[in-house]
Amino acid sequence: MKNNRKIGISKLFILAFLGLVAGFGIGFIFNKLNIGGLTEIINTFLSENALLLSIVINTLWAILAIYFYMRAKKEVELGLAKDDFIETKYIDYTHSMRDAGLFTLLSFIIILYNKVKFSHNPLKDSIILTSVLLIFTFINVFLFYLTYKLTKKIEPERKTEAFDIFFDKKFMAESDERDKLKYYKKGYLAFKRMIICQLVIIIILFCSALYEEISPIIALIVLIPTLIGILTNGFAGEKS
Repeated sequence: MKNNRKIGISKLFILAFLGLVAGFGIGFIFNKLNIGGLTEIINTFLSENALLLSIVINTLWAILAIYFYMRAKKEVELGLAKDDFIETKYIDYTHSMRDAGLFTLLSFIIILYNKVKFSHNPLKDSIILTSVLLIFTFINVFLFYLTYKLTKKIEPERKTEAFDIFFDKKFMAESDERDKLKYYKKGYLAFKRMIICQLVIIIILFCSALYEEISPIIALIVLIPTLIGILTNGFAGEKS
C-alpha cells in the first residue's frame, strides 16, 4: 500500500512538472508567437460559441450516461431474474460519463466567466449561465441517484444513505457479485488517472493565467472535484 502511494505521488510530481512546462509553453505560444493570429482566432471562437460548446458537449456526456445506465439496468434485471452473475461494467461506464460531464461543465465555467465578464448584458448572460449549470448539475445528481438505486438492487441489505460518496468504494470492497481486483484495476485506476489529469489541467490554467486574461482563482473551480476525488477514493491504493 505504502509503495503504491509513493509511486502515485512520484507520478503526480512528474505530471505536475510536465503540466508546469506545458502551461508556460502554451502561454508563451499564445502570447508571444501568435502564429497566424492563433490567439485571436481561438479567443474569438470560444467567446462566440462558449455557451453552445458547453451545452453540446455536456449533452453528449448526458446521453452516453443515460445509454449506459439503460444497459446497466437491463443487465442487472436479467441477472436478478436468472439468479446469475451480474455484469456491472455498464454501471462503471455510467459513472465515468457522469464524472466527465461534471468535469467538462466545471471547466467551461472559465470560458463562460470571461464571456459574462466582457458581455454587454452581463445580467442576461449570468442568468443563462446559471440555468445551464443548474440543469446539468441536476442531470448529474439524478444519474448518481439512479446508479445508486441500481446498485442497491444487487445488494438490497446494504445499510447506507442516498448519495453516500463512499458507497461505490464500499461496494467494490465488499461485493460478492464481481471480481474485486479486476474491477479495481479497470475502474479505480482509471479514476485515479482522471484525477491526476485534472491536477495537470489546473497547473496549466494557473500558468496560462500569467499570459492570458484568465483569473487564477477560476482554476480553483476545477480543483473542487479533484479534491473530492482525492479525499474519497481517487488514491485508495492498489490492493494486493
